Amino acid sequence: MARRVAVFYSFGQLSGFLGGFLAFAISHADGRLAGWRWLFIMDGIPAVLMGIVTFFFLPDYPQTAKFLNDDEKSAILGLLTEHSPSKEAKTWDWKQVVALVKNPSFWSWNLVSFFHAVGGFGLSFALPTVIFELGFMTPVQ
Repeated sequence: MARRVAVFYSFGQLSGFLGGFLAFAISHADGRLAGWRWLFIMDGIPAVLMGIVTFFFLPDYPQTAKFLNDDEKSAILGLLTEHSPSKEAKTWDWKQVVALVKNPSFWSWNLVSFFHAVGGFGLSFALPTVIFELGFMTPVQ
């Protein structure tokens, strides 16, 4: 499991790295619109389309999934715990929230996520300033 999480987060950082190069290229591609406008359009269209598709096609519960047959639905429901959200029970249990906050795994996972975000995003936000301070004014220099 740890390897899967590490690979997942590594690809997140890699996509940010490659996305920066792609964003740089798109932002310098002027045409009928300025480059920064193309960047917003190119970033926004997939997000909006996937949001619409997800809203209409992603089921809320295994019971409502149209792409599963009855055997698959019952198999998935058998794997879920009694505290998993279901189509029938729509309740909020404060005892579960308190139990979660008391769980050390919750805090350790949040610390890992926090330090990952600080390291990854901190580097991506601070690196342009560091490069500028080293004397590189433009990408060509």
